[in-house]
Amino acid sequence: MVVVVFLVGILALLAAPAFQQTLLEYETDRAAAELRTYVRYARSLAVTGTPHFVLFDIAADSISVWNAVKFTAAPDPMRKGHDCILQLSGGKFSHVDLVSADFSGTQKLWFDRLGNASGGGTAVITGGDFTRTLRVTGPGGKVTIE
Repeated sequence: MVVVVFLVGILALLAAPAFQQTLLEYETDRAAAELRTYVRYARSLAVTGTPHFVLFDIAADSISVWNAVKFTAAPDPMRKGHDCILQLSGGKFSHVDLVSADFSGTQKLWFDRLGNASGGGTAVITGGDFTRTLRVTGPGGKVTIE
């Protein structure tokens, strides 16, 4: 019985790093999907008649949606009374970092009242060895994850 417990312990120790890598990749994929959702949400708000933008704040490691007329954070549709802000490391995605964002030379992605993006660009996040790039292209603001 002791030998079996010992062997199971050794197998668990060998499997732990692979399991941690799988969890890290999953967390990075979830963060990228949520970034895409934030960009789409900003576009949908803009189409209702008020320009909005997504702020990719590298220093704060956060992404937020803003009303471009009032310069106030948009309301979070999932959490009543909260602003639409996604905190990466130290927040919901504790092992994921926003490492770069470039949308026509700024860290802001603007959408006009027709839902057109101000220009294409990318935002890059990393989680350990895993990197995901959020790419926005075309005037319609097509969003893909690479």
